[in-house]
Amino acid sequence: MNLPMQFQGYCWPNNPYEITVQYTRAVQEQQQPGCRSVVQNMGRRCRVIAGKGIFLGAGCREQFDRLAALLEQGGEGLLTLPGEAPLRAVFASLKLTGESRPNQLGYSFQFYEVPSGRVAEGGGCYRVAREGETLWHVAMLCGVPVDELRVLNRVQWPNALPVGTRLVLPWEGIGPDGARVSLPAPVSATVFCDEDAPADQYTAVFPADRPLCITGLRVQSGSGEHGFTLEGIVDSREWVRSLSGCLLRVSARSRAALLLDNEAVPETLDAPSLEKLFDMHVRPYGFTGFTGDSRSFSGKLVITRGMSEWQAVEKFCTSFLRCRPHVSGRMLLTGKREP
Repeated sequence: MNLPMQFQGYCWPNNPYEITVQYTRAVQEQQQPGCRSVVQNMGRRCRVIAGKGIFLGAGCREQFDRLAALLEQGGEGLLTLPGEAPLRAVFASLKLTGESRPNQLGYSFQFYEVPSGRVAEGGGCYRVAREGETLWHVAMLCGVPVDELRVLNRVQWPNALPVGTRLVLPWEGIGPDGARVSLPAPVSATVFCDEDAPADQYTAVFPADRPLCITGLRVQSGSGEHGFTLEGIVDSREWVRSLSGCLLRVSARSRAALLLDNEAVPETLDAPSLEKLFDMHVRPYGFTGFTGDSRSFSGKLVITRGMSEWQAVEKFCTSFLRCRPHVSGRMLLTGKREP
């Protein structure tokens, strides 16, 4: 017997007549004239659950409205499917289909799996106040106006901040000219991380009374480049009208995406070092530093035509440092050398 489909406390009165679960892996092929193509594995994509159904009876419109309210609410939840193991998912879309009748209403939907290894900040990012800190200190560390933090967190006296207070940090967009674009607290925000995928994926939904042109997305929790808890390159943005007002939906990837999307210059490096590789293949994309063993190694690093900048960095790290690289903010992190 199939169990009823359920999500975040909502139980379908009758299961959809069609449900599909799509499994895919992100693969990018780079081709050069006269050369063999290079395939780049960018990790497993989250599963996409789509379906179609019909609500029947006098309360069919009420059932659809309840689903629409779940979509507006945002956030992740446990999705139970007939004949499938439950999974964590985000409600992505809902659509009326066909001709609506008094006692019959057709609809289609889409959910996105929340993969394991994911980090999520449901409606924003936070910083916990430490001993001796005031709102002035936090504002200076995060590089945001103290009044913005005070209003966002409803703090009456910026000089009095109890230890352990959880402060919501403001998100900001980066305009095409590099200027800071203030953003309101997001309705929902999720960060997808996968060990197989070099670039983390960010999705956020912000209230917006007009379209905003932003090319970057950022949240800062401390001073210096290590202070960025999130920094993404915007891949897509969509301004939509919803039942609760106008919303800006933003999808972004971490700065590692720039290394994935750009081809490395073919060359052979004698006695390669992390410092030399960083200066030639990473720094030009806005990265400011790296961690790891910076000495020169005996041997050669061969970068062939069709390799991406990321593949060049990954080849050096796995061949000489015996570790896999990853990106945090504008920093390239290589970890400790394995024995």
